[in-house]
Amino acid sequence: MALCSSALRAEYLYVVPRLLFLRVVAALASIAMVAATIPSARASATHPQWDEWDFVNLMNRERWERGMQPLAMVPSARDVARSWSGVMASDGVLRHNPNFADQLAVSLPSWRRAGENIGAGGSVAQLHAAFMNSTKHRDNILGDFQWVGVGVRWAESRMWVTVDFVATTTPVGWETRTPITRLVGASESDSSVLVSQRLPAGTAARIVVARADEFADALAGGPLAAAHNGSVLLVPRSGVPANVVTEAKRVLSPDGRVILLGGTNALPVAIEDTFRTNGIATERIAGTDRYATAAAVAPRVNASPTSLFVVSGMAFPDAVAASAVAASRRSPIILVAPQSVPPATASYLATNPLVPRIVVGGPAAVSDLTAQAAGMTQRVHGTDRYATAVNVANTFFPSASRIVVASGSGFADALVSAPDAARQGAPLVLTASNPNSWSYGYVATQNRRWVSATVVGNAAAVPDAAIQLLFS
Repeated sequence: MALCSSALRAEYLYVVPRLLFLRVVAALASIAMVAATIPSARASATHPQWDEWDFVNLMNRERWERGMQPLAMVPSARDVARSWSGVMASDGVLRHNPNFADQLAVSLPSWRRAGENIGAGGSVAQLHAAFMNSTKHRDNILGDFQWVGVGVRWAESRMWVTVDFVATTTPVGWETRTPITRLVGASESDSSVLVSQRLPAGTAARIVVARADEFADALAGGPLAAAHNGSVLLVPRSGVPANVVTEAKRVLSPDGRVILLGGTNALPVAIEDTFRTNGIATERIAGTDRYATAAAVAPRVNASPTSLFVVSGMAFPDAVAASAVAASRRSPIILVAPQSVPPATASYLATNPLVPRIVVGGPAAVSDLTAQAAGMTQRVHGTDRYATAVNVANTFFPSASRIVVASGSGFADALVSAPDAARQGAPLVLTASNPNSWSYGYVATQNRRWVSATVVGNAAAVPDAAIQLLFS
């Protein structure tokens, strides 16, 4: 195995007021290292693009572990790297591309700093380990770069790789390994409309409308919407946004209707009137409290369920973590208090005495005594909301090839994503703006598994860096 690294620095001189830019290129500093070849299975000679993404994934793990921003794959930089790896593979000689900075500048004119690592060996893991064990190569991997282009070419049983690192003064276009559908609305209502628009027109028998800023009555809504091939649309208490009315008209079947979740204190009569005056039939499901509302929703999800999901009604994370699997099974979500089973919940459970009850959430959310009183047959939980969502995904979606990711900082994005995730047969995983070890560990370490992903959340809740990290 052989490696080589170079670092190239471009400095700018600003001349005021004309703002003329003068690029001063520092001298190339390079090292060469030869190491014994470690026997290793070929990675993917027939699919070198998989190897390219595996390099990016491993580099981003190194950066994530050190609290650094991830590198994003830039197609034009990848083209430069691929071309040079082809030259090296054809010649059988490991050497730097003397023109890589000029080639990068053609499509990335705002570059300010660039670096290059090259190597030849038997596998991605082998070469990445060698890069990290070499100071110059590691400095590039952990350097002040935003973008990367990785090119792999195979010649017989030998992998040739070029990694071009770039920093720019302006944003550039980037890609992820997994094709991403990103749904970003300016408000909770807007995001719910975007998710609903994935349904064909005229196909929803019912759509669920709930408060955008209060989760209490909304928690049971995901399975209810999915049971009627519908969506969850969120509205503020002050009124129904015009785009919500438009979407309701578009997606509902001719005999479809809106189901409002919660009483008139949550969703005033004026909201109901808005739909009706626009020719949309409505009905309301409401109980005396959140527990009674969820119990009233349950038989509308499935009159003969094969499982029930029991969660705390005092917080949203466990309920939204359970919502996709509950929706996919047409299983109601039932709410309990942390230390007791409310009367409305107990009454509903008594009508389904033999149905398995799956508690989602730990003992702090649903105490052991409460879980026993609810007839728990299984508990799925984690150390936090992100771990719980991952454990739900591992338990109920062991072979899914699609995934839905939503912000875990609020209930809205995950709640409206549940029916869509259920239709895809996809787990719903929560993430923070900076993914923690649970969401990162589940999504990114299984990167070859995902054929598509849906990400719901605005740029503050799920920034580009989170997507670049999770899906590299």
